[in-house]
Amino acid sequence: MWKFKDESNWIWEFDKKEYDLEINRLKKEITELSVEITLEPENVIFPE
Repeated sequence: MWKFKDESNWIWEFDKKEYDLEINRLKKEITELSVEITLEPENVIFPE
């Protein structure tokens, strides 16, 4: 189990096995995307 707390004072918990499964699912989904899809941002606005 992974736990961390962010600046909003929420505590986030993740089951490592479920987390790994989701990462692998997303990785597979990305590799199956059309080559015409660009995953790079076209522009970036940095905070001041």
